[in-house]
Amino acid sequence: MPGLIDGIYGQIIRLRNYLYDRGVLKAHWPDVPVISVGNITVGGTGKTPTVILLAELIKSLEARVGIILRGYGGRAGIESDETMLFRRRLGDTIIVANPNRVQAAEQATEQGADILIADDAFQHRRLNRDLDICLIDATFPFGGGRLLPIGRLREPLDSLNRADLIIITRTDQITTDQLDELTKKLRSITDDIPILYSIHKAKRFTDVKRSAFPLETIRDKKVFLFASIARPASFEKTIAQLNARIVGTKFFPDHHFFTQTDLQNIKKQADNVQADFIVCTEKDIVKLDTSMMKAAGISTERLFATEIEIELLDNGKDLLIKKSQQLLTNFSRDILKQVCTNE
Repeated sequence: MPGLIDGIYGQIIRLRNYLYDRGVLKAHWPDVPVISVGNITVGGTGKTPTVILLAELIKSLEARVGIILRGYGGRAGIESDETMLFRRRLGDTIIVANPNRVQAAEQATEQGADILIADDAFQHRRLNRDLDICLIDATFPFGGGRLLPIGRLREPLDSLNRADLIIITRTDQITTDQLDELTKKLRSITDDIPILYSIHKAKRFTDVKRSAFPLETIRDKKVFLFASIARPASFEKTIAQLNARIVGTKFFPDHHFFTQTDLQNIKKQADNVQADFIVCTEKDIVKLDTSMMKAAGISTERLFATEIEIELLDNGKDLLIKKSQQLLTNFSRDILKQVCTNE
């Protein structure tokens, strides 16, 4: 039965992609170039820090960046954690959260964006893109090899041929032999798409007021962790690599919005194990404020978040800058439309 279910799902996805590839289902071309950052599995592959890195690289080219995203997990009057994190890290960058990606693209363009980055958009075929980046998590690359709803694959693996660029993330969390095998597997699916390699790198700690603390702050200290992300095990491993003594953890569902009771329970558990510090991810701390922490009895000096950045290895950063520069310099929507029509 499981094989039948995900087999049917796979055929539906293939049919949908076929209809878009043949132009039966129409896709929208925005008036500015679009770079999509996505994946083929459910869960965290590093999309948010990759979007931040890409936005910073493009801003260095003196272009106005617009980030468009679905805003999953947001509530009425409250932005999603990704949206808040992008605003925290990218300042005055244009950010539009809208489940309708076509409308989001139009809104960002109207606000003056020269180029768009579509977050988590590999499956959003209704919005055309000029550069399709697909992320593969080295620690869990193919979601167990089964499609939704049985496994964690969003699409069949041959969908990777739609990508223009593949970035393998968290490569430092597997062995060299495992990375070689993963690369061979990807090359057996597609042999001509550039593959880049990256690592998740802890940069510093920041508190709810955005004050910064060095990574050495937690060295040999007792640390209690909490998070509401898709892959908390990776977060836990990052903290362990900083030589902290992890004495307890509390993990919530992805995109969870914390209540006062949650924070009080976190403090109670941290106190019970005599933790020196309480550490979360950036996507968690953007959902907190000083009043919530004060009411829960948690000092701002005791709780902070790990600021993570993506580091591209070898010449990966140069290649990404080059491709972005080419889009900005040579972009012509009329020419691209003509090419697609001729195809």
